[in-house]
Amino acid sequence: MAQPSIPQQKTTTPAHAANPAVGSVRSRYLRGRLTVVALLALCVGLVGMNARIAWLASGHARTSGGLDLRELYDRQHTTTIHLPARRGDIYDCRNRRLAGSIEVPSIFADPAMIKDVEGTAAKLQQAIDVPAEEIATILTARKDKRFAWIHRRVTEEQAEKVKSLRIDGIGIQREPFRSYPMGPLAAHVLGFVGADQHGLAALELQYNAKLQGTDGYKICTKDAAGRILSLVPNGYQPARDGCNITLTIDSFIQSIAEKCLQDAVDQYQGQSGVAIVMEPSTGQVLALACCPTFDPNRYRDAPESALTNRALVGPFEPGSIFKPLVMSAAVQEGYVRPGEIIYCHDGTYITGSRRLRDAHPYGNLTLEQVIGKSSNIGMAIIGERMGNPLMWHYLSQFGLGAKTGIDLPGEDVGILLPLKKWTRFSTDSIPMGQEVAVTPLQMLTAFNAIINGGTLVQPTVTRAITTPDPDGQLLLDHRQPKTVRKVLEPAVADYMTNVMLKGVINEGTGTKAKLARWQVVGKTGTAQIARRGGGGYEPDAYVSSFICGGPSKNPRVSVAVIIFRPNKRIAYYGSTVSAPAAGKILGAALDYLNVPDDETPPPFDAKMLAAGRKD
Repeated sequence: MAQPSIPQQKTTTPAHAANPAVGSVRSRYLRGRLTVVALLALCVGLVGMNARIAWLASGHARTSGGLDLRELYDRQHTTTIHLPARRGDIYDCRNRRLAGSIEVPSIFADPAMIKDVEGTAAKLQQAIDVPAEEIATILTARKDKRFAWIHRRVTEEQAEKVKSLRIDGIGIQREPFRSYPMGPLAAHVLGFVGADQHGLAALELQYNAKLQGTDGYKICTKDAAGRILSLVPNGYQPARDGCNITLTIDSFIQSIAEKCLQDAVDQYQGQSGVAIVMEPSTGQVLALACCPTFDPNRYRDAPESALTNRALVGPFEPGSIFKPLVMSAAVQEGYVRPGEIIYCHDGTYITGSRRLRDAHPYGNLTLEQVIGKSSNIGMAIIGERMGNPLMWHYLSQFGLGAKTGIDLPGEDVGILLPLKKWTRFSTDSIPMGQEVAVTPLQMLTAFNAIINGGTLVQPTVTRAITTPDPDGQLLLDHRQPKTVRKVLEPAVADYMTNVMLKGVINEGTGTKAKLARWQVVGKTGTAQIARRGGGGYEPDAYVSSFICGGPSKNPRVSVAVIIFRPNKRIAYYGSTVSAPAAGKILGAALDYLNVPDDETPPPFDAKMLAAGRKD
């Protein structure tokens, strides 16, 4: 019997195996679907991201701690770079730079990027010689900030050491630093600036707003490592540099004044001194020197006494340099006449309860000799003729008791008491230069009103201020003199200059200031120093002074030299202590300015003065 056959399992061949083209189509179909899905996912992600950005930008998003997420985002992904303005330069009248700005490196940190505070501080200590504890304190205190100064104005060598450390979050930024290339020259005119580059004294303070300019900034995006990527739109504001200043100061004349002043202070062991050089007709200050002085580059090393501008502060009783002011008023008002004889009582004059004395006993003196020999008694008699109201009026006209208006901060007004406080003693004392107090600048400004033809002119140390752009737009112009008021008639001023004050030099107490090439005019002064709070004078304490100008027929330069507290055992008279220094400064300035040698001026015509004595 035949065995039944067992059916074999049928195997089905896939269509794509039988037909390769069908398999390829299916693969492409699957890949296409995957691509579509991926694209859809990407679109959804982008939409979500944009929605998040919009949400952040809306200002409504907050973290659990209440922090604005947009602010958080900005902190993490943007940085603001400070762009310091360059402080303006200061030049002398011949465009020599007296103050300028240089760029120096400073070390800063992005504290939020510093993970290892102690390690970073230790590394920086080795590079910039700042205690690690101090650096760590800075980083910790500002850990949530994106900027902090670590050490400003380091050396180039220190900056290179920091750069070589390659510490994330530590950077170097160059910033302006004030420099005074001529060191102490004109220090009391220039002043100095602090660590923040703001002016703290003198011109740096007076014109700080114009000198400092306006800082700028740029806001940039950055990556997680703190690297700058790009500038944020509208995130750039350029710095606007400060204006430049041109002074009336001439650095050559300034150097001469400083040297001669220092030599006189040293020779006579003075406590301090002042020398001022001016143009009498314009009020422009050519030099202003104080002793002791300081270097503005290192002003922190100077004692407080060296920083004081004694030309403007600390008024003193002027003594005999004051006498020409009262004398010129008496001449103008007709209370005295040229050539008049005044009896000086042989050196002792009793008036009321007072006994006045001269340094030397004089009998009859001409009016000119009263000034030339500096007779206190002769001046007291003239004061009695004038009376207090008239004297007070003229001294006010000369600018006493008021600021001169110079463009420097801190000027003192001096002391000119109200008329109602003047007494019978004032009538005799004030013509001798007592009971009043002046600053050196006030005194020279008033003296200029005599020798320049009779006009009080406001002094200035600034000739011009200009913008920093190449064209230099003029913002301030002091080239033209600023007249305060007319004080004397020209004929009176001429008489005082070419007769009275010339006589002091040729035959009087000022012979040590004579110059061979020019006729000098001037007046000596020696005054005691009043006790603080009143009550007489300090023993053996004097102010030695000399004030002068030249040439006599058209004075181009005036000079005041005042030495405070010279050693009495050496010398203390103004004729010995101050006159030689003032003469040297005047002669050097006239020669430097190419002022022609003097020609003999025509004789003075006394008929030009108003005749007649006032009742």
